[in-house]
Amino acid sequence: TQKDRLSYLKKLNEVFGSMNAAKLQPHHIARYLEEHPSPVTANREIAVLSVAYRKAMRIGMVNANPCTGVEKNKEKPRDRYVSDEEFLAVKSLCDPWLQAVMDLAYITGMRLGDLLALEHRQIDEEGIHIRQSKTGTKQIIERTPALNDVLSRLKKHRPVSGMYVICTKKGQPYSTYGFSSIWRKKRDKALAEEKIKETFKWHDIRAKAATDAQAQGLDAQRLLGHTTPEQTRAYIRSKEVARVRPVSPREASSKK
Repeated sequence: TQKDRLSYLKKLNEVFGSMNAAKLQPHHIARYLEEHPSPVTANREIAVLSVAYRKAMRIGMVNANPCTGVEKNKEKPRDRYVSDEEFLAVKSLCDPWLQAVMDLAYITGMRLGDLLALEHRQIDEEGIHIRQSKTGTKQIIERTPALNDVLSRLKKHRPVSGMYVICTKKGQPYSTYGFSSIWRKKRDKALAEEKIKETFKWHDIRAKAATDAQAQGLDAQRLLGHTTPEQTRAYIRSKEVARVRPVSPREASSKK
């Protein structure tokens, strides 16, 4: 996320860097959104600019935020649901340690960043104690037979003993990029061998957790540590397929 935002700032600076901050107007923002080659990236860049302007207003640099009220580009919500078969297909190509990490991600719904930062001291008889990195929500993920099994496998197959539950052979925490690269190789192999027909992202595992939790009658919002239902809805993938009955053709009237 930090790397992405730094790249957004670089692009914004190329376009708006020579302007006086107080002279930037909503129509400049609208034009930027309309002419950007990537509509979704444009939305992200303007969101970062808006944060900067809110800070500038607070310290008295400007009197208004030109991003406020400008309609963003429309985005198609992601609706990729990873089936059990697809999840297991990729998992079957992983070594036991990586299999356990996939299972931990699924049953807890934790973000990858929170998983990679998880320390052994956060785990006790109650469960896993975490504070969501994005929302700040404190949680205790209660122990269940499935969670106990995953934690046991992680301990059994960990490369070394260290502070972190998921660590490198040197006992250090993985970077998001480093871990993702390892997992993507297994996913891409599954795709190449046609074990899965469509690719998916690691983050889709979190969406699968939310969707399956809701299907099981659990509280998906509490599982993901969201502060609003709207945040959780973005993760829920519909598994239902509408069944419809086709129209029956009218019989031609017979002539008497």
